[in-house]
Amino acid sequence: MPIVEIDTLQRVRDMGFDNGFGTSYFAPGRLTSIETGGQNYLVMASEGNGFGMATIASNGALDFVDAYGTSFDRLDSYSFGSNTIASIEKNGVSYVYLSGSATRLENNQQFFDTGLFVIKFDGTGAPEVIQHRDLTNAPQGYGTVSSFGSDPKIVNIGGRDILISSDGARTSSTNGTFETFQIRANGKLKPLESTEPFIYDFEKNDVVTVDGKTYVVAFGQFDIAPLQVLRLKRDGSLTEAYEVPTTDSAIYNRITSDLEPVEIGGRSFVVVPEVTAGTILVYEILGNGRLELIDQEVPSIGDQWGAPETVVAFEEDGLHYIATGGYGRSIAIFRMTEGGALHEVDEFQPATQLGRTYDLEARDIGGEQFLFSSSGALDEVRALRFVPIDDSINGNGGNNSIVGTPQDDLIFGLKGRDTLKGAAGDDVLEGGKGLDMLKGGKGKDSLFGGDGRDTLLGGDDGDFLFGDADDDSVMGQNGNDYAYGGAGDDTVTGGGGNDRVFGGNGDDKVKGGSGNDVLSDGKGKDSMLGGSGNDVFVFTKDNKRDKIQDFEDGNDRIDLTDYGRGLEFSDLTVTQNGNNVTVEVLGDTILVKSATGQIFDFQLSLGDFIFA
Repeated sequence: MPIVEIDTLQRVRDMGFDNGFGTSYFAPGRLTSIETGGQNYLVMASEGNGFGMATIASNGALDFVDAYGTSFDRLDSYSFGSNTIASIEKNGVSYVYLSGSATRLENNQQFFDTGLFVIKFDGTGAPEVIQHRDLTNAPQGYGTVSSFGSDPKIVNIGGRDILISSDGARTSSTNGTFETFQIRANGKLKPLESTEPFIYDFEKNDVVTVDGKTYVVAFGQFDIAPLQVLRLKRDGSLTEAYEVPTTDSAIYNRITSDLEPVEIGGRSFVVVPEVTAGTILVYEILGNGRLELIDQEVPSIGDQWGAPETVVAFEEDGLHYIATGGYGRSIAIFRMTEGGALHEVDEFQPATQLGRTYDLEARDIGGEQFLFSSSGALDEVRALRFVPIDDSINGNGGNNSIVGTPQDDLIFGLKGRDTLKGAAGDDVLEGGKGLDMLKGGKGKDSLFGGDGRDTLLGGDDGDFLFGDADDDSVMGQNGNDYAYGGAGDDTVTGGGGNDRVFGGNGDDKVKGGSGNDVLSDGKGKDSMLGGSGNDVFVFTKDNKRDKIQDFEDGNDRIDLTDYGRGLEFSDLTVTQNGNNVTVEVLGDTILVKSATGQIFDFQLSLGDFIFA
């Protein structure tokens, strides 16, 4: 059993404190962990007022210390509201950053403060508020947020520790603002830059490094806006890099609730729980800041899941894992492969009611991995120990032929020319190096080719196929599939069903098949064939000449979202080219051929295009 419950402080009045009028009880919300004075602590922002601390023993057991900032006499005349939280250690001292609101008592007068509050923990006594920094556009009431609110994020760029904070709320004059600060040696903040992104009411963000570049990935409040990526530089400035197109049905018009970056084998991913359909999405972040959907999974071992709300990544014995929880009773654990695939290994379902999982924190203590879970309820936080069990099926470096079991299998071919076949169950197949053949079978399978010229065939249900490096042949077959070529000159086909088909980098052949498909070219000189159904052809700005082989006027559409906001139909140059039509857009050329053999320039109108 990978998850073992170590300790729980749950509604038995474990977290009581004196509020000056009697005993109150603390309600843990957002979590972070620190080490100071040789002792590990769980620091808990409150869903109500203030923040609390509990010591973490070497076996993961928790002991509540006290609550601070719940009233004016509890922490330097500050009474905190519901806040988000982050932490860093500098020169042997831990600093915690609360983002939100507080009421301050000064000369018997009350003042309402919003922004960032710096709390110093040196292990010698009670925590100390050493600084308050205003956020430029934080509105009245900012900080009284649910678990959808975004914690401050801390990243080191070129030897400089930078904190990124967001007010995450639209006012009459702004969409919301990112603000960056340098963290000085004494933990205090020096303002750097303020940036207003182009999405509305962004709720969560996190930081990922790719090829030496640092990016902030953010999404809008609930279903208002999809993911966007901004480039973060050492001076604290942020510039727009990428926005997920509206045709990405996995994320667009869905309620996303958290972000978690993961770096494996030189590749950078971001894991996104999506509440609407209850899925966990994995995007790879490419060197130019673009996002490429790699996998999507639904926890399935137990029946007490509920929609995912929070996610945390951790590493154990050289393997990468994702823990996620939400509105049900369970916490699900996924193993994450080097290709970004998720394979569920366990769901924790306690004997006593867990309630929602508000936040998760992972911490390694003495070589053992612990998870801490809050629910936002009074007196409730849990300590869990993760014990890894590797139940994967592995090749031996030669030319292997491996067939899965009726269960949900995780199969690695490793080196050699391998043939991997899934059976019943939702399987993950990863070819590794060499020229591999991967076949899905029954169930919702995830197939990853790896290095080499691979052939991937989906099965009967909606599968996820990713060719990865080199020139691959990828075919979804039956079901509503996601089929990606990856790098190389690939041939990618959806097959039956309403498929999402992506070429990736390279000169690709992208085919939809039957059904209403979405075809994306990626970078390179690509050719797209929609097949029957109402299809959407998505183009990437890359200064290349691409081709649609069978456009059906009135049924199909051309998506130019990647060319940026402000582009209009009048900006396109549409000309006749024999029996075909040429569309020129910002230096790119799209040759449009008709499924009937002839198309005229006047047939293409505003309704045939999708703009940002």
